[in-house]
Amino acid sequence: MERLDDIPNVGHPYFIYPDEEAYNGSTRAFAALLRKMLEKRKMGVCTFTPRSNALTSIALLYPQRETFDENGIQDMPPGFHIIRMPFSEDIRYLPVASTQSATEEEINLTMKAIFGDDNKAGMKVRSKTYDPERFENPGNEALQLQYSVLQSLALNKPLVEEIHDQTLPKADVIDERIGQNLKKLSSILMEDAEEEVPAVSQKRKVADVDDGSESQSSSRRRLTTKSVEEHYQDQTLNKCLVVTLKEWLEANGIKPRPRKNDLIVQVCDVLDKRQSGA
Repeated sequence: MERLDDIPNVGHPYFIYPDEEAYNGSTRAFAALLRKMLEKRKMGVCTFTPRSNALTSIALLYPQRETFDENGIQDMPPGFHIIRMPFSEDIRYLPVASTQSATEEEINLTMKAIFGDDNKAGMKVRSKTYDPERFENPGNEALQLQYSVLQSLALNKPLVEEIHDQTLPKADVIDERIGQNLKKLSSILMEDAEEEVPAVSQKRKVADVDDGSESQSSSRRRLTTKSVEEHYQDQTLNKCLVVTLKEWLEANGIKPRPRKNDLIVQVCDVLDKRQSGA
């Protein structure tokens, strides 16, 4: 289990636990496997298919022990993390380029931005761990507004008309404490960056842009010859453009997500329901 840090991460892990209703006896087998792997401090290697019509990959089965806090409340549930392992072609070794070292002035400005100077304090560095229960979910303002209205009616408090996102940084406080030092540091770093960039003629820039636009447009024409449904049948949704997937989801009344992998999951869910309904 100690060699987990040596494995490159190519995607977010999945956490699994038994489902006794779907698979009778899965809890007993799951608990026995988890207990033995924790005792031997071993990880498992398995094949992983997250859903139907998805690519199968080799993955690690990483056990997680159940832990409790000082109040006896469950802190970490027992289960397995499924960590997808990369194939050889997924690993790229980039050449290490020489970089310019920071000057003494840049180091001093960075230290002032973090810890402050003689006149103003810097940003407060918290030593406590992050507690997600202290922050409301900013992605669902309608639900948080409903909870706030119900709480106001139950406790006879003034109604809340707007939900403030508590996860957003306090820009005014940041600017007051370290704004001037950040501006000085940014100007110095920009000067260093301009010295490192080689001079390129405007004609060459225009030619590069034209060539890139032509290659992009030609590749788009080649990739968009098939419909999204045809790519779904051929299991080649990863070849679709992000714009194509977003337009297809919007046409089907679904709000698209930002990442391409999430868009493919949304498309698969819609077309899987169509096939099961048919």
